[in-house]
Amino acid sequence: MSAKLSNSPETSTGRRRDHAPLSQTPSAAGDAAPNRRVAKDCLRWAAVQNSEFSGDRSATRSTLELKAARWPGVDFSIATEDISSLTDWKMLDNRHSVVVHLNGPIDKLETELEGCGAVVEAPMAGEVWIIPAGQRYFSQARGKVVRFAEFYLDPRFLAEFLGKHVQTKPIRPLAGHSDEFLYRCVQHLAVLVEKPDDLSRMTAQTLSQTLFLHFFSEYGLHSGCCLTGRLAVELLPKDVQLLREHVQACLDERISLDDLATLVHMTTHDFLLAFRKSFGTTPAQYVIEERMRRARWLLSDTKKDIATIALKQALRVTVISLLPSKLAQA
Repeated sequence: MSAKLSNSPETSTGRRRDHAPLSQTPSAAGDAAPNRRVAKDCLRWAAVQNSEFSGDRSATRSTLELKAARWPGVDFSIATEDISSLTDWKMLDNRHSVVVHLNGPIDKLETELEGCGAVVEAPMAGEVWIIPAGQRYFSQARGKVVRFAEFYLDPRFLAEFLGKHVQTKPIRPLAGHSDEFLYRCVQHLAVLVEKPDDLSRMTAQTLSQTLFLHFFSEYGLHSGCCLTGRLAVELLPKDVQLLREHVQACLDERISLDDLATLVHMTTHDFLLAFRKSFGTTPAQYVIEERMRRARWLLSDTKKDIATIALKQALRVTVISLLPSKLAQA
């Protein structure tokens, strides 16, 4: 996860075991090569643990592909790396860091997190590593090509996000943890960050806020504490009308969640709550439906073909596939 693995033949078959120094790892009887390898790995691991690290990960990773996105309080990336050679992973940040293994074989993972060593073997898709803000994380890994998500959550943004102060507890470091909801959110975000259209971007920003709240609700709150925003968040009738007119006027242009929230002088979090209360749906879904409605009208009242209408209404790749079935239901 947040570290690369060392490929060693002495790996046990269990999912997780207590860490033993690499110098104590047993070798195959009469086999000198594994002994030399263990000694070499041990020296490198000691050097990694004792090395200075400023938080710049560019020097510790060999990335084949990287997709990144940033939303309020959240930095998110999807990385593909080749770890066929022994690879070092290091992390240090003033935000909480989360790494989710998506796919790819890892033969062995040697990790030091919060000064407590462990070996996590053959990480499964969806397993989560949580590195609390300000804590150092070191790993060595060896395997093949792996793909994982990595995101950073700024705890300072929580009060601004909710519009009130919430008492949090220290985040506990976790390795190889299971969080199905977080995993599914990350899978969906991994798809959305690949798409350039405005609807995907609005959906991704909405989902990032859901992920942000889930993380602090699940790992950062004292028992009985609830993450709720400002009370009685709602749109005034004039705001509802303003939003309807703005969306109608911009159906063939890019529409962003931030622009809509700014239009009615709200934070994006409050806007999402107020919008659903007034419109009964999300901003992205509302824009989709309005563009579909405009497309149906153009098809029935003009001689334009469906491809021209789709492009004109900014439906593009993500929505054009929905047109035939949607139109058939009209």
